Amino acid sequence: MVWGTISYHGRSNLLRIEINLNSSRFVRELLQPEIIPILQGIHGAIFQQDNVHPHVAKTVRDFCSAQHMQLLPWPAY
Repeated sequence: MVWGTISYHGRSNLLRIEINLNSSRFVRELLQPEIIPILQGIHGAIFQQDNVHPHVAKTVRDFCSAQHMQLLPWPAY
């Protein structure tokens, strides 16, 4: 699987994920090193993600809350 993010102001690195992505790995390997630096550089940024389990787990919600991230989740299907 590959993972990346885009915005009006730029993009992240395209990361190759070779093993299952759980909530802890999502925080440690994607949110902290990739997303937080991008969001800090954009005033009023909103981070949008889908409702896959690693994105909505309590670990991730707590991390996002602590970082004062504004989230816009996609509706669950």
